[in-house]
Amino acid sequence: MSTSSLAHPAHIANFEPLLLLGFKRWCAFVHSESPLQAAGQLHSWVAQLDRPVRIALPFSEGRMQLWVHGMEQATNHAWQVQPYSVNGDFAAVLEQGADLALARCDRIGASSTQVRTLVQSGRKPFAGQSETPTFEEAGWLPFEHGWTALFVPKAVPEQERSVMEQALQRIASTSKMRDGLKLAGFEPADLSPGASRIYLERFVSGWAMVEQFLLDEHVVDAWRRKASVKH
Repeated sequence: MSTSSLAHPAHIANFEPLLLLGFKRWCAFVHSESPLQAAGQLHSWVAQLDRPVRIALPFSEGRMQLWVHGMEQATNHAWQVQPYSVNGDFAAVLEQGADLALARCDRIGASSTQVRTLVQSGRKPFAGQSETPTFEEAGWLPFEHGWTALFVPKAVPEQERSVMEQALQRIASTSKMRDGLKLAGFEPADLSPGASRIYLERFVSGWAMVEQFLLDEHVVDAWRRKASVKH
């Protein structure tokens, strides 16, 4: 990253979060008749495959593609992306032969009898309250929630920023704002400004871990050894 890009006033490095407004939770699903019975079995299941892992994604770029590349490194096995429409029926892609599908957790809907949920995005305490493990708990590379948040330039004085935080918390708690977030596919976050900052720090650290798999072979080797012992 060049110093000139960092100097641009609109660069994200020149801002800090005020308030996290909402999450989009992501889950990995399998077909109800899949031989992969539990998320913790992924590494042993992949090891016996004589073909690439077929994973269905709503889009095959950005952080999802980065995560897939990381999982290829972590499992020492090829993964093949099968794209589907972001608002499409991921259950149909599983029916047609995909091994796994990444989709928003709330998209399961009428497909609940056709698919099983293996893992969910996020990390405690920001993951859901169900018994479904997070990606990281199951021994997969972490996959973080999608989110929307409000940021402020770092140059804004502390007192002024505090006033803004209080005002935004009041606005975020209104039914109109909450309904708008849900309409846009977000789950209201209900986090304080301090908790919002902690969440976003974890988001960044989670993706930094994935990036390590693409850059540091020593990290990959350590992860594979850990996975082989655990599973």
